[in-house]
Amino acid sequence: MEIGFAYKKIFFYNDIPKMPYTDELIAMKPIVINGNLRKIL
Repeated sequence: MEIGFAYKKIFFYNDIPKMPYTDELIAMKPIVINGNLRKIL
């Protein structure tokens, strides 16, 4: 997964979907903004 190479904060625009690799995504500690772009600042 390319997201694993990110060295900066990872933002998800929507909630993390239930998939076979959901646990791996959660382990990367993304910030879920739920469509609120102001949370990026």
